[in-house]
Amino acid sequence: MTTTTGQNVKNLTTPDDYFRDVVIPNKEAFFGGPATFATAINLATSLFHLHEWLHDGCRPKLEKHFGQTFRTPGDFWNAVQKTNTEFGYIRDVTNASKHVKIGKFPTSTTMSHIANTHLIHTGYGQGGFGTAKYGGGPDIVFDDAGSQISFDDCAAELFAYWERLMMQITGFVYVSAPATGTIQTGNSSGGNPSN
Repeated sequence: MTTTTGQNVKNLTTPDDYFRDVVIPNKEAFFGGPATFATAINLATSLFHLHEWLHDGCRPKLEKHFGQTFRTPGDFWNAVQKTNTEFGYIRDVTNASKHVKIGKFPTSTTMSHIANTHLIHTGYGQGGFGTAKYGGGPDIVFDDAGSQISFDDCAAELFAYWERLMMQITGFVYVSAPATGTIQTGNSSGGNPSN
């Protein structure tokens, strides 16, 4: 690409770039406002596809960290999903949002269709004390053979997993400052925060 004087060009080239410029904004959009299908699917998609970015950019470090070989991004994802089976819901909703129906290849859950993902509005006071949210939805849930699985919980757990792994593999550190609405990122080795 040819640039001219005064242009500021930014690219997505590394897993750190993808995490900082795609995953984090999708996380902030979803958890920073009322749940919608758009923000949930965008977050799920970015969370799921981070495994491909990591495999492409950090495969030797990942193999050393996990103590196994990852010939494909799918091999790496399978190792990640073994650490928490709920990560499979993120994989399945990502694939279902693209293909509508899933099941041509093995799924991670019993979900078979994007229609297994629901946006539920709960009135205040409808959740029992200590047993469920107190209400005021909306909430995204997955229907897995009649069980309601919280999208929020699955997404938050996978984000936290990636956050820890990114720090260990690439040195990337994420700090949210919700009071100011800013996102601070950087490299734990003191590198330039915009890298």
